[in-house]
Amino acid sequence: MNENDITEAKELTQELLSATLEILCKKERAFSLPQLVVAINAVKGALIHQYTELTKPQHHV
Repeated sequence: MNENDITEAKELTQELLSATLEILCKKERAFSLPQLVVAINAVKGALIHQYTELTKPQHHV
């Protein structure tokens, strides 16, 4: 990764963190740490899956 990639990754991290914290603050009850870990892992998996789907070469018929 070059310097620009690292900067963009940091910016994306901040955006994702901000969005996540906004969602968590809206909840009426707190989550336990295990619940939060499970949710984070599920989101990570879903993001990776969506990214790989979106970046697959498109084959036109």
